[in-house]
Amino acid sequence: MSTVDDEPSAGEGSRQAELDALFGAEAQHWSDLYAQADVLATIHRYRTSLALRWIDELRLPPASPVLEVGCGAGIIAVELARRGLDVVATDPVEAMLDQARARAARAGVEDRIRFSPADIHALGFPDGTFQLLVGLGVLPWIDRPEAALAEAARVLAPGGYVIVSTNNRRPLHVLADPVRLPALAPIRDTARQVVGSLLGHPTARRARPISFATPEQLAPRLPTAGLHEVRSQAFGFGPFTLLGRQILPVRAGVALEERLQRRAERDGRNGLDRVAAQYLVLARREGR
Repeated sequence: MSTVDDEPSAGEGSRQAELDALFGAEAQHWSDLYAQADVLATIHRYRTSLALRWIDELRLPPASPVLEVGCGAGIIAVELARRGLDVVATDPVEAMLDQARARAARAGVEDRIRFSPADIHALGFPDGTFQLLVGLGVLPWIDRPEAALAEAARVLAPGGYVIVSTNNRRPLHVLADPVRLPALAPIRDTARQVVGSLLGHPTARRARPISFATPEQLAPRLPTAGLHEVRSQAFGFGPFTLLGRQILPVRAGVALEERLQRRAERDGRNGLDRVAAQYLVLARREGR
């Protein structure tokens, strides 16, 4: 989408492959994240619960075909299967699919989910296959978001829904600690690796989002893909740091995060939403 802050470049294909490799190396981290007690885990649990609430409010008929792209650890896929939906869960990273399969087996719903490797830029499904497509934490990590939205719309039946999340380039926790600006990420990574090597503990490079968009930036691009926005919600305001170091104890940080989130929900688009870290967007494919 041309309104995201990153424009396409010749190196994006290799960057995408590098990100997929990093996610494969971090698969266990993403699986464990949701069980932790810190601010980041709180934000991810909120995103999951909000998406599921919106899905419940759609009142899809039993056995409705649903596609999850970038299924990660399989949390959403398992919950959709528990709701009696016919789920196809995809991810380009095989290690993530392994985590998702294991979660589905533990939940006893492995027979209700079909797992498959897939690239959201080119999904191997016929037109109009699904009533719902869910892609949480996907658009920020891919190099061609416009193509992904068009592909999502293609595999949706007319009147079907898509739920995606986007990242804000300049959220509150970054504005409060400019050392965390995305443009400085390569410098931070290099410094971390140098220090780690000097201490005898080399640090692997971390995965970083590559595209950003607020709902206001995303909304004008949806019609190009045959979609229109139904609703959106801002969320995620921490964790707060100073010079990259966390300044609040975990419990206090979570309390502040939850307080800011309640205010964002209560006041709507009052300005606080503009500095949220992420946004959840529900859109509908045109037609019946």
